[in-house]
Amino acid sequence: MKTPGYALKLVSVLLMLSLYCSSAIANASSQLALTPSEQRWLDQHPAIRLAIDINWAPFEFIDDAGQYQGMASEYIALVEKRLGIQFQVDTTRSWSEMVDAVKTRQLDLFSCVVKTPQRQEFAQFTQPYITFPMVIVTRDDEHFIDGLKDLRGKTVAVVNSYATHDLLAENAPNLELFLGDNVRHGLEAVSNGQAFAFVGNLAAIGQVIKETGLSNLKVSGQTPWRFELGMAVRSDWPELTGILQKALDSISSEERDQIYNNWFRLEFDQQTDYRLLGLVVACSLVLVLVFLFWNKRLQEQVQRRRRVEGKLKDSRNFQATILNSANYSIISTDIEGRIRSFNGGAERMLGHQEKDVLGRPIVDLIHSREDVRKHAKRLTEELGYPIQPDLQTLTAKARRQLPDEEEWLYLRKDGGPFPVQLSNTCVVNHDGQITGFLFVGIDISQRKGAEKRLQLAHKVIENTSEGIVVTDPNGTIVDVNPAHLRTMGYSRDEVIGNNPKLWKSGRHDQTFYQNMWRQLLKEGIWEGEIWDRRKDGEVFPKWLSINAIKDDQGTVLNYVALSTDITQQKATEQELENLAFYDPLTQLPNRTLFKDRLEHELLIAKRFNRPLGLMFLDLDRFKDVNDTLGHDIGDLLLEKVARRLEGCLRASDTVCRLGGDEFTVILTEISSPDALAHVAENMIAAINEAFVLNNQQVFISTSIGIALFPEDGLDFGTLTRHADIAMYKCKDAGRDNYSFYTADMNLQNQARISMESDLRRALEQDQLELHYQPIVDMSSGKVVTVEALVRWRHPLKGLIMPQQFIPLAEETGLIIPLGEWVLKTACRDTAQLNIDGWPELKVSVNLSGRQFQSSELVDSVVKNLTETGLSVKNLQLEITESMIMHDVDEAIEIMKQLNSRGLKISIDDFGTGYSSLSHLKNFPIHSLKIDRAFIRDITDDKDDEAIVDTIISMAKAMDLHVTAEGVETSEQLDYLLKRHCDLIQGYYFSKPLALPQLKSYLSQESQSVSA
Repeated sequence: MKTPGYALKLVSVLLMLSLYCSSAIANASSQLALTPSEQRWLDQHPAIRLAIDINWAPFEFIDDAGQYQGMASEYIALVEKRLGIQFQVDTTRSWSEMVDAVKTRQLDLFSCVVKTPQRQEFAQFTQPYITFPMVIVTRDDEHFIDGLKDLRGKTVAVVNSYATHDLLAENAPNLELFLGDNVRHGLEAVSNGQAFAFVGNLAAIGQVIKETGLSNLKVSGQTPWRFELGMAVRSDWPELTGILQKALDSISSEERDQIYNNWFRLEFDQQTDYRLLGLVVACSLVLVLVFLFWNKRLQEQVQRRRRVEGKLKDSRNFQATILNSANYSIISTDIEGRIRSFNGGAERMLGHQEKDVLGRPIVDLIHSREDVRKHAKRLTEELGYPIQPDLQTLTAKARRQLPDEEEWLYLRKDGGPFPVQLSNTCVVNHDGQITGFLFVGIDISQRKGAEKRLQLAHKVIENTSEGIVVTDPNGTIVDVNPAHLRTMGYSRDEVIGNNPKLWKSGRHDQTFYQNMWRQLLKEGIWEGEIWDRRKDGEVFPKWLSINAIKDDQGTVLNYVALSTDITQQKATEQELENLAFYDPLTQLPNRTLFKDRLEHELLIAKRFNRPLGLMFLDLDRFKDVNDTLGHDIGDLLLEKVARRLEGCLRASDTVCRLGGDEFTVILTEISSPDALAHVAENMIAAINEAFVLNNQQVFISTSIGIALFPEDGLDFGTLTRHADIAMYKCKDAGRDNYSFYTADMNLQNQARISMESDLRRALEQDQLELHYQPIVDMSSGKVVTVEALVRWRHPLKGLIMPQQFIPLAEETGLIIPLGEWVLKTACRDTAQLNIDGWPELKVSVNLSGRQFQSSELVDSVVKNLTETGLSVKNLQLEITESMIMHDVDEAIEIMKQLNSRGLKISIDDFGTGYSSLSHLKNFPIHSLKIDRAFIRDITDDKDDEAIVDTIISMAKAMDLHVTAEGVETSEQLDYLLKRHCDLIQGYYFSKPLALPQLKSYLSQESQSVSA
C-alpha cells in the first residue's frame, strides 16, 4: 500500500528508528528457570485474566474475525509458550472499562501499558518490552510545535484513560483536554478542527493515518516522554510480575525483530521518486553549508558561553550563599516529593544535614503524620474531592495555582515538633510541565509564643478578678476591665474619658492624695489601702496598686491601677487557712495536715519509745458509684464514709482524706497489732453497711493496709510507702479486708516493677514471639485456622508464658503496643503461609479490652492487613464475653464497624461472662469458643455436659460456628463429635507451635490428607 504524503513517510522513518532502538536495548535470555515457589504459584492460579485494548492497532486489536492480533499479541503468545499457560483474553470491554476492571481485580493484568503514577497505585509493572516516541500531531497548515509549552491554552486531544491522558492531566494542567474513545477518534478531531493537536504514540498514529488516509495531518513536534510499554499486574500478585519478567527476558533478539517486521515492515513504491531524491540531495548540500557556517559560529559562541558560564557560576555561588544564610528553610523536591536541595536554613532549623536527606521523601522526614492527616481532611472539605494524607496534601493547592501559604508542623531530627509558615510553589520546566516543588518554611515558634502571651495577657486582664484601670499621663481613663466595672457598678461608657475622682469616697483628706501622687511621681509606684464609693453609694475598702508605664526615655505613657475589694479579706484568710489544711468536702485533715501530724506523732513516738499504727484505706467499687449514679452521689458517699470512720476511732486518733477515695488513719498509743486489727475490722464492718443516698441503697467495701512504727519504718516516707504497699496487696488478694505490711510485699512490689521494666524492654528489643495452635475442622479433618498466642523469651529467665505478664501489661497500658505487635506479626506470618502453600489458612487473634475499646482499632486492623497483604477473609478476631458486657451498646457498635470491613468476630471463653440471650442475638458475631473449663470435665460432670450441649444447640440455632478449646483426650473428642461441634482446638491435636514447627505440622497434615 502506498503511504499518503511525505508526512507519513517521515512517520515511517521515525518508526524504523524507534524500532531499531527498542530492538537494540532488548536484553534477552534464552533460558527460563522458574523457582519452585513461582511454579507453585502458577499451578495455584490456572485462570489469569488478560486486559487488552481492542482497538489499538498495530500494538493490539480484535480483527473482523474476533481474533486477538497485533504486536503485543505475539509477545503474549511467546510468554504463554514459555510458561506453559494460556491467558483468558477479555475482548468485551472498552479501554477505560479494562482499566477499571484491573483496579477492582475483575481482570488480572494488562498486556502492554505505560507506567504512570496513577496506575502504580493499583498495578506492578514489568520492564518495558516495546518503546516508541510520544509525539504531537497537528494539521499540515500549522507551524512547528516546540514542546508542550506551545500548546498552552489549546484544545489537545488524547485517548481517554491512556497514559497520555494521565501524564498531561498531572503535569500540564493548563491544557484543555479533548477525550477521545481511541486514536482514530482523537486524530479525526484534529483533522476536522475540533482539537488543535493530538498527543499520542508514534506507531499507533502512523497505523491510523495509513488506514484512514488522513492526509492533512503531520507530526509537528514531540514530548519529553516515550511510550515504554510493559505488562502490568494487579498489585496483590507480585509473584506474577517476576514470572512475566523472566518470560519476557527469555525472548531473543531474533524473535523480537521478527515481531517488529511482522507489524512494522515499511513498503515503498518500486519506482524511483526523483523529485524526492532531488529534494534529499538539495537538503544535504544545504545542510553541509549550514554546518560550515554554524561551525564557525559555534566556536565564537563557545568562547562567549565560557564567559557566561563563569559569570553564571559566580551568580550561583552568590545565590547559594544568600540561600544558605537565610533564616528560613528552602527545600526543593522532585515530582514524587524526594528532596533535591536543602539549604543551610533548613539544616539549622531541622537538625538534618543536606547530604543525609537528599533523595528522601519530604513527608516522612519532616512532617508530622497527624498534621498531614489533619490538613488532608480540611483540604478535602475545602476543595471538594478526596485528598490523600501524603504528598498530595502538601501540593494540592499549588498544582491548581491556588494561594498556598499555611501553618504546618515540622519535626526536628530529634522528633520535636515546631510550627512553620509554609508556602509551596510548583517548579515548572520550559514545556510548562511540573517537575518538582519548592517549599519555603519560616519558623514561627517565637511569633506563636508572642501571640499566645498577648492572648494570655488579654485573657488575664479580661478574666482577672482584680479591677484594672488604665489612664493617660493626665489621669483620664482610657481603658477598664470587666472586673472593675462589676465592682464599681458603672458601665464602660460611663467610665471611659472620665477621671478616677468619679468614685472618690470622701474618707481621705487632701494630704492623703498629695502624698500618693508625690510618691507615684518620684518612684513610679504607689500601693496601699484606700476607700472608694460604688455607683449605688456604698463605700468599701480595697487594696490599690498604681504603676507608671514609661518609654525608653523615662516619659510617662500611662498609669495602670490594680484594685481588689478587701471587705471580706479576713473571712477569706480564715477560709484559705481551712482550705490549706482540711478537705473541703469531708472536713477531714487533708494531705498537707496529714504529713504534718504524722511527722509530729513520729517524733513523740521516737522520744517516748511508743508504738504507732498507720492505715491506708481505699474504697472498693467507688468508681462504679461515680460512673452510674453521678459525682454528686459520689461526694455524698465520701462524706458519709468520713463520718463512719470517725465513729470507729478515739479522739486521739486522726483520720485524713488524701484525695479521691483514699483515706489514712493515724493511731497512737496502741497496745498491740491485735488492737489495730480490731479497729480495721470495725471500720470494714462500718463501711460494709448499706449507705442510703437519695433514697437509694448503695453497698461498697474497703481495703486497708497497715504499717507499724518502728517495725515497718522509722520515717514518714518509709512508713507511708509500706502502708500503701500493704493496701494494694490487700486489693490484689480480693479486697474487702485488711493486710499488715511484710518484707515479702516489698520484694513482690520490686519484682512487679522489675517485670514492668523488662516487659518494656522486651517490646523494644524484639524478645516477643508468636506460637500458633492449630484449630481443626471436624467435617474435613483439616487445620483451617491457627490461634496466635504470644510468648516472651526473656534473655535470662527463658520462656515466659502469657499468664505471667499479660495482667501486668493490661494494668500498665503496655497491652496496647503488645497487642499491636501481635496483630501485625500474626498477619505477616499468615500472609506468608498463604503464599507458601496454605492459601485458605486463617489466623485468630485475641484482642485485649483496651484494644477493643480503642478508637483506632478499626484503622489499625485495616492498616496491618494492607501492609502485610493478608486477605481480610483470613483474619478472625477474638474477644471475651466480659469485655463486651461492660458496655453492650458500645461493643455492638465496634463490632459493626469491624464487620463492615469484612472481619469475622468470635467470642472467646464463652459461658464465663454471663451474657444474656437478649444481648447475644444482637452481637454481629461469627462464632463461639466454649471455655476450656467446661471441656475439662465434660465426660464426668453432668453440669458441664449440659452447659456444652446448650451452647452447641444455641449456636446452631443462631447459625454460629462453635469451637471447643482445651480438648486433650479422645473421650472429649468423641463426645464433641457426637454433638456436631464444628471446630476442635487443644493438645489432642497439637500444642501451640513456633512458626517453623507449624509449617512442618501443616506439611505433614497435607501429606496425610493426600495419602
